[in-house]
Amino acid sequence: MKPFRGDRPKPQETYDPEGAVVYVPALPCGGNAFVTVLSQKELGQFTYKPSIVYDKRVQRLGLEEYDELLQTLREIQRPVAGAKARNIRPYAEYQIGLARRDHWGIVPPRILWTEDNIAFVRINGQSMAAIPAGTKAYILDGETGKAAADDARKDEPKVDEIDVPVVWVYGLPKDFASQAHHDLNLLGTRPTIPVALSLDRRDPITGVAKKIAQSGALAGRVVMDKRQVSETDAANGKVMTLASLRGFVLGIALGKSAIGRATAPVRRDEITDIERLRFVAESYADKICHHEVLNKELANRTSMLSVGAVQVVVGTLAHELSQNQLDETEVDESLEEIINDLSEVKWERGTRWNGIGGKINPTTNIFSVGGSKEYGYAIYRALTDRNDPAFRQVRK
Repeated sequence: MKPFRGDRPKPQETYDPEGAVVYVPALPCGGNAFVTVLSQKELGQFTYKPSIVYDKRVQRLGLEEYDELLQTLREIQRPVAGAKARNIRPYAEYQIGLARRDHWGIVPPRILWTEDNIAFVRINGQSMAAIPAGTKAYILDGETGKAAADDARKDEPKVDEIDVPVVWVYGLPKDFASQAHHDLNLLGTRPTIPVALSLDRRDPITGVAKKIAQSGALAGRVVMDKRQVSETDAANGKVMTLASLRGFVLGIALGKSAIGRATAPVRRDEITDIERLRFVAESYADKICHHEVLNKELANRTSMLSVGAVQVVVGTLAHELSQNQLDETEVDESLEEIINDLSEVKWERGTRWNGIGGKINPTTNIFSVGGSKEYGYAIYRALTDRNDPAFRQVRK
């Protein structure tokens, strides 16, 4: 798949007594919109740099141009901050890889809006949108992608050459833009994390997890497309989800740093030896599934061993084996030691795990399991640190 090409019609700039006009090849649609394709460099002629507009230092300067732009943006969409801002660098690296042809991929369409009307003409049989030079369009959807492109071009100028589909809405009031941003972000249905993971062909951890789910002791026992194992799934022999299995593999690959990253993407260069990781993960999973006690606990939906946050930590216990050069016999012996230690843990949910893997509601006195980010490190200490009170608490 080519991220950019050289044979599409390009924008043309002309000058006449009324002022400069940029003619953009366009397919009018819907009465107040047209569709086109622009390179990211060409797109920059009509839009703004989010990294500058939302920069607190620039805002303090009180520049009229940016103040007006920011005021309008605040009325029609949410700023590039928080989770959106944290996504800029990973998105930039993705676009760098795309520009360098390191991988396949796609840059989603940008949806732009301008309040002014836009006229259309035909030039050499091609429909063109006549856009007055200097026109600035607001980004209703794809602002993070634009910020990522601005960041990426610092490392790879070819990012500018990537072609991006553009839907340009014009001649509609600000109220439309605000409502459109709402509709685009809230009316759609995002795929669940398990479904998204099952479709990922680039993430190395997901690749290993899917291979384990299709062979060995876990073959046919992994739910590939749901957030959790249902009662029906459990009755049919399912013991964990693909997301949980991926967390287990991630723990083996990254060790303690995997805690809190169970569903986050992983770059290929973060994994030193993918084949060794697969070997250790398959061997470890097989030993758990063939252990009389641990296999029952894994299948028991009321056991802590069936909790995703715990499975990440269980994976971390074999991290060193994925990094060293022990032979198969030595790996087998080391895994046996880990399995023997895990078999001594009392996995039933309740008071024993309160404050370690979840908490008891003081009103209902019911124990609820927690997530990896909240309880991951407490679980890790309980399974690894013999000097921590939690270590004894989950074993007594």
